[in-house]
Amino acid sequence: ETDEDSGHDGFILEPGTRVLSRNGHPVSREILIADWRLFRRNGVTATDALKLIRKNGKPSRQRVGLLKSKVIGDVEPYFESYSLGIEREPIIAEWLSAELPGSEPNDVLHQGVNPRHLATPDMIGDDYVIEIKVSSQPFDAVVKKYADQVQWQMHVMGVSRALLVMEDRHSEAISSIWVERNENRIEALTVAADNFLEKLDIANSIWDADIDIEEWDFFTSAEAATSVGVLLLANQDHPGLPSVFDDPIAGGVTSSSFQPSSTTRTHQVAFQDLSDESTAEPESEDSSVESESFSAGNPYRELRSRTGLSQRAFADKFGFGKMTMVYLESGMYTQVSERQQQAIEEQCREMYFDIPTFLLSEYGWDSLNDSYKSWQHRQRRTVARAHLEKIAPPFPFTHGKSPLFFLIRDNFASVQRFCKVMKVPSITVSRHLDGETVTIPGALVEAIRQASYSHGEEFLQSQKAWLLEFAAR
Repeated sequence: ETDEDSGHDGFILEPGTRVLSRNGHPVSREILIADWRLFRRNGVTATDALKLIRKNGKPSRQRVGLLKSKVIGDVEPYFESYSLGIEREPIIAEWLSAELPGSEPNDVLHQGVNPRHLATPDMIGDDYVIEIKVSSQPFDAVVKKYADQVQWQMHVMGVSRALLVMEDRHSEAISSIWVERNENRIEALTVAADNFLEKLDIANSIWDADIDIEEWDFFTSAEAATSVGVLLLANQDHPGLPSVFDDPIAGGVTSSSFQPSSTTRTHQVAFQDLSDESTAEPESEDSSVESESFSAGNPYRELRSRTGLSQRAFADKFGFGKMTMVYLESGMYTQVSERQQQAIEEQCREMYFDIPTFLLSEYGWDSLNDSYKSWQHRQRRTVARAHLEKIAPPFPFTHGKSPLFFLIRDNFASVQRFCKVMKVPSITVSRHLDGETVTIPGALVEAIRQASYSHGEEFLQSQKAWLLEFAAR
């Protein structure tokens, strides 16, 4: 098979390849839990495979919640009922190791030929994997419930069998069954997974610029979704509405060209970032901004994600309002405040995470604010520029309405969206639109000029002309 035939941008992985951190260490749920979560967030795991399609092959409604949790970065919920399974699993694994020599316990994340197809089998043997469950359900029900999970594990690991083992929660009786590889089911899961990953890339590409935590219901209409250039999410209770999931489940995105949104590089996979830069037009050859890789997203969001806290959990812990976090992680503040810096520093200390080293590696700066401003600059030169270059002069105005008013109304639909794309404070722009400032805000001037908008100076002159006429009246 040639690289061109493989569909994975010039490299081919062996099934069951261990995922490595950027330091070359295997990504483990016991040791590198933050990296483990981040890779899982940007791929499809065996657990996720249970939520893609139903037993009859039709799309599952659980995909919507799965998409939302991956984009927002919610940590997987923990239930008290899990505690017994966590306690018993190593004991059962030890017994299985004695019964099946050559089978070893595993807590390392593995990837398949497609590096975003992921699995962490409980145990790995010679051409088989073992999945351990502790449950009060009948064994037949457990086998049916987790059938897709073990098929996905066989797919990722490239093995032909899986041993599903269940210990009864009450009687401690152990049941087991060998599950054979089902190529037809694996093919259906693979197609659904690649389709899902394509939608995940779309959602991630506009998240910082366009979506708030509580705005998902807004994307249940075609009109609203079209306003951000993508039909992102459909309310599954209203199947007549368009959705990113309405297209037929067919071949998906080339999945190896993706870097987890909080960047964790590996020696085995040359991931490329598909954060919100991915929708932008390429920079011209004479660009004054060098072509160094800005693979990570908003540095504050990157750091917060690495601590394992969702945006909401972080806000609750440190007493920030919801919109404070939305504006900060969308890049709408001119800088990170001292209180916001102290909060992320405290959380990273608890996780023994070195902020300066990470920032220097990913952004070329060892300070949070320098990294934040560098990221804003990059976003303006890519995402904002792509939006602005679609807008051509003239820039009209009337007595009561400025060129900025018409530019926002005709091209961005709302002040909020304009500010998220341009990375400027919404309160500053709103006050200017309302005539409360007699000069163009410096943050807005800087944003337009950093975007290298070809008609930027002409627009600014039109805005100044309106201000002079408005002030004269």
